[in-house]
Amino acid sequence: MKLCDTGYGKKPEIKKIGIVLFMVLLTTLSAGCTVKHDFQPSDMTALVPGKWHAPGNTSTDFDTTHPPDTQWWQQFHDDQLTNLITRLTTSNLTLKKARERIVELSARQGVIGAKARLNLEAALGYSHLKTGDKFISAQGVPPGKSIDLYSAGAVAGWELDLWGRTARLLEAGEENIRAGYADYHSFMVSLSAELTLAYIEARTQQALLKKIREKIQLQQQLLALAKTRFQTGNSSKLDIIQIEQLLAGTRASLSAPQQQLITSQHHLGLLLASPREVILKEDSLPDLPAMIGIGLPIDLIKRRPDIRRALHNYQAAVARTDAAEAEQFPTLTLLGTLTLSSDSLDGVLNSNAFFYSLGPQLRIPLLTGNRIKSTIAVRASKTEQARLELEQQILTALSEVENGCARVIYSKKRVDDLLLKQQYVNKDVLLAEELYHSGLGNNSRVLNRKLQLISLQESLLQARKQALFDVVFLYRALGGGWGNELQLQQINQSNQKGGES
Repeated sequence: MKLCDTGYGKKPEIKKIGIVLFMVLLTTLSAGCTVKHDFQPSDMTALVPGKWHAPGNTSTDFDTTHPPDTQWWQQFHDDQLTNLITRLTTSNLTLKKARERIVELSARQGVIGAKARLNLEAALGYSHLKTGDKFISAQGVPPGKSIDLYSAGAVAGWELDLWGRTARLLEAGEENIRAGYADYHSFMVSLSAELTLAYIEARTQQALLKKIREKIQLQQQLLALAKTRFQTGNSSKLDIIQIEQLLAGTRASLSAPQQQLITSQHHLGLLLASPREVILKEDSLPDLPAMIGIGLPIDLIKRRPDIRRALHNYQAAVARTDAAEAEQFPTLTLLGTLTLSSDSLDGVLNSNAFFYSLGPQLRIPLLTGNRIKSTIAVRASKTEQARLELEQQILTALSEVENGCARVIYSKKRVDDLLLKQQYVNKDVLLAEELYHSGLGNNSRVLNRKLQLISLQESLLQARKQALFDVVFLYRALGGGWGNELQLQQINQSNQKGGES
């Protein structure tokens, strides 16, 4: 009679199962003993002053009670610029790559999380065995036999996360995803600023070309007057040569802004992922914002995406350090196999042709050649590097805002000074025209005064361009342009598609 036909043998089987269940219960209770450092962010407020130290009377230029506008480019009141920024958010390849990076980081979480789940594999096999007449095997294979062996079964494994190693790796992955979002926001800040700078440059070159053409027309009028005066004997040939030389130089100056205009248009096309240059309708330069909201220095920590990215990297480094420390402790894995094996294909379906094993496997690191300690030291050093990088990012951000505020103040002052000077030159032109019409002056004086006015207006265009540039630099330093909800929705949709695939 077979052993399984009697009551004998059941107690050992029950005992074994009881031992397994006891170990499972024990490991479940001990799972609360995880390795985890309570993350307490460094007191970054000690690095941040209570108020800004921009020079001059900042109350007329900056608003410290309100943060900067998220879509700061709308303060320029330029519809073409707003449309280009909208196109940028949907077509720029760098932003698309940053969104795809977030999809990748989200997918990596599934790879890490799989270690904490039950893994089950099915196995089907066939092998042909043949032994010689004098073959001897400890596994019991008889000599002089030829056997076809068919097998089907399943293998299951589950590594219990006793010390929270996998949980900490998952936490680090979540921080990496948040850092990926911050990276995307950072690209949005820099690219929107880069596009705005290229747009302002193109607008400036268009205006400069218009002023140069006006100068050419006035110089042509001066040349005609000089020729008339020469014919009447009231001027010398030298006056004509000097004006022709001046006119030739003015015409030669057209090439530089034309080239710069084409370069700026191509740059806009590159940012918008367009194979053709972006042709802009001629228009005036954008308006300078009258008041810029900069908030308080402490708000910069939450608003700047590069600071948020550094913070998430620091948190991820802390979690990885904990995961490295957890490698010092034993790991417990529950393993189970079930195999049906027979020398015939039909026999595989026989329930008596089975073999199974079930039990825990405990692995204790004993001699690792200091690998684990070295890994912990590496992770601890990376954590300290991440903390220092975070502090450096904060200090850099504060410095950039302070410098940006100073540049805005002084560039606006230069524009105001040139506007005041333009008023006096305008009066000079009007006075010259009145004297000419009253017969007390000549047309040459009027034309020369107008040429002086155009030269001043060219300087004013350059000053306005620099002032607009400084405003854009300040908004970039403030981290403006990162709270785009439409883009967050697009990223989430990409994440969902990545998860479905």
